[in-house]
Amino acid sequence: MEIAPGIAAEKWQALKLDDPASPDWPEAIRIVEARIHERFIDPVDHPIAAEDGKPILEKRFGFTILAID
Repeated sequence: MEIAPGIAAEKWQALKLDDPASPDWPEAIRIVEARIHERFIDPVDHPIAAEDGKPILEKRFGFTILAID
């Protein structure tokens, strides 16, 4: 199973994150950022793009975008 794009759950589980000085922390941060982008930030781009160029009073996806965020 993937927990982020191209990242298997086994890779996450193999990271040594018990020690704050572990060299695995930058990789863990990269994985979490990729997961957040894939699940929350990237999907918001679609309704934003759909309303691009519309006058402010005709934009309808604000609540949806806020809910996703």
